[in-house]
Amino acid sequence: MTETVFESKTPYDDVCRTLLLECDDLVLPLINEIFGEGFSSGDRVIRRANEHYMEARGGAEGKRITDGLLSIVRSGERDARNYHIECESTRGNDGTMLIRIFEYAAQIALDDGEVGTAVQGACTEQVILRLTFPNSALICLRSKRTAAGQWRIHLQTPGGECGYEVPVMHIRDYTAEELFAKKLYFLIPFYLFNLEKELPAIDEEEKKLEDLKDIYGKILEKLSEAEEKGEISTFSFETLKDMTVKVAYHLAEKQEQVKKGIGEIMGGEVLDFEAKRIRDAARMEGRMEGRAEGRMEGRMEGRAEGKTEGEGLKLIKQVYIKRKKGQKPEVIAEALEEKVSYIKKICVAIEETDSEFGAEFDAEQVYHKIKK
Repeated sequence: MTETVFESKTPYDDVCRTLLLECDDLVLPLINEIFGEGFSSGDRVIRRANEHYMEARGGAEGKRITDGLLSIVRSGERDARNYHIECESTRGNDGTMLIRIFEYAAQIALDDGEVGTAVQGACTEQVILRLTFPNSALICLRSKRTAAGQWRIHLQTPGGECGYEVPVMHIRDYTAEELFAKKLYFLIPFYLFNLEKELPAIDEEEKKLEDLKDIYGKILEKLSEAEEKGEISTFSFETLKDMTVKVAYHLAEKQEQVKKGIGEIMGGEVLDFEAKRIRDAARMEGRMEGRAEGRMEGRMEGRAEGKTEGEGLKLIKQVYIKRKKGQKPEVIAEALEEKVSYIKKICVAIEETDSEFGAEFDAEQVYHKIKK
């Protein structure tokens, strides 16, 4: 197997961010487990901008990127609830991480803040800044046995005291069986952290290596069953396999047999997730079946008109993500095998929708705007 290459200084954050951005069917069970919610597949997930500019000392601004910021709207309702998820792979000081979470949450609240006025008494007007903090949580990939399962942010203000809880999810608390029982497929790529201390021995002993392969063989089998039952989409199934290999590549960096074994079971070579994501999206839409000569041009002409709503929403999300990365419409069109004119139309609709509805990205609003 050709050596897989993943270039990243924050591979585990990247995996977490990818799953949060791409896979609604994985996100909802995760939110339910962490926050005790009861969201279902009919509820709508809205991605929020992950980049925030935070003022440092001396007035300088620095860009911070959260692992995941999203809103969820229950079916039949209009009000959204905001959720902010961070992923931590170190066993660092809990206080330091809690400070970071509060900094992120405060900046998110400021970004969404509204300034208004209220009348006090007969003629006194009061200016009010209204801030709504998101529901924040932390996923710990490595943690001490004594680590807390919940943190609290407590504020002492001139107007009184207030505070809120920050749930902490520890990977160590879940067996592979529990992940499937609770439909926490989101955490499958990180399951290897539970075996981290054993990886050197597994790499050297054939029996232990076979046991590891057996574990991941069963994981793949159960993921396949979940896909067949419709619990996860084909796209999420392929993404989970890719991200599992990516985590294994970095976590077992020095254990070649471990990397090879997991890579072979979960799908072999994975050279670049962005490229594979596009390929998988194409496969799900049936675009790669019977690629006869001359079909490409006709398909590019007809896809814009013949998309289902689900396909259209998926394309809009892909374009939005690439635009956030600074890619031009021509580059996006080539990567997604779409007409440049149609991609430009989506980009314009995204920009118009942002200015019309605020900074909150909503693929459905963009889709209906294009249809009109």
